[in-house]
Amino acid sequence: MTSPTADPQTSPASGQSPGPSTDADNDFRLDFRVRGGDLMATLPGLEPDDDPVEIHEYMTWLRVRGDLGLAMMVLSRHNGDLEGRPVGLFYVKLSAAELGDLRQRVESIKWAELPAPTGGDVTASTLELDYSHGSLLIRRQFNARNREFIAAIWPVMEALNAKQSGMLAAPANTLVVSASGTDDPAKAGASLVQVSLTNTGRGPVTIVDPRVPNAAGEARIELLFTAASQDPRPPTWAAIPLPALAEGAPEQVTIPAGGSLKIPTTWQAQPGDYYLRGEWKDYVGPNPAQLPVMPLGDVIGEPHTAHSLYIVRGAAFSKGTPFTVT
Repeated sequence: MTSPTADPQTSPASGQSPGPSTDADNDFRLDFRVRGGDLMATLPGLEPDDDPVEIHEYMTWLRVRGDLGLAMMVLSRHNGDLEGRPVGLFYVKLSAAELGDLRQRVESIKWAELPAPTGGDVTASTLELDYSHGSLLIRRQFNARNREFIAAIWPVMEALNAKQSGMLAAPANTLVVSASGTDDPAKAGASLVQVSLTNTGRGPVTIVDPRVPNAAGEARIELLFTAASQDPRPPTWAAIPLPALAEGAPEQVTIPAGGSLKIPTTWQAQPGDYYLRGEWKDYVGPNPAQLPVMPLGDVIGEPHTAHSLYIVRGAAFSKGTPFTVT
């Protein structure tokens, strides 16, 4: 697997103006990674000589294989911890025209003449571009606050930003968290509440059952509540205890496309108005070497073997669900 390098490198062939696009012209491979926050896990590659894969708290990894007309994107967590959004793997097919436009934008930049990125912010995300097309190799790493450098390659950044945004509408293997509640008909004064993980993609997802604590003993999933209030300050959330995984039950679960893993529990609270919220975090998953983080291979000319099963790694947050205890 090709790994980004910290030192900008550009082959002498860059900066040439490509001609009209044909399918044969588009046999390129592009990787664009955005990583921010803490390093959460370092996972082994599938093969002994594969580079390890670093999973950051906030990570987006877009790969385009022009020879296959495919693009895949791995998203571990949304910036700003946006609620109700899917995380996981996204997948689209690209036309020859779309591929040609992206290729032309990249290869029209005079990379060898660009100044080294300067400035930046230690708290900002790190961006990595790795592009190969025949003898042309482009590898650049820069800070999200390197405004002058980003402006110089804006035609490329514009296309990559649009591609990432558009792929969010094409979930392949993804998880969304939700929380809900209702009165418990079997127990007066009690409520039935639950947190759910739903696969909103087109293929199955496998994860560690979130009722199993992680290696540090921390919960992988939480169901939280807060009292409804007009106070403009951020609310204080408290956890509702969830049942442990039954003894002898499998610790790895597979959620089919459209399916959900639901974890219900009984909750007794004072009458009043509340909000419920679910949170899920797991950056390692089951058997890290079992399935690749990026299923789309990086070698031009090699066929793509679809992995319908995928391990989602990252963090997701539900919207606050209003709930009244009577």
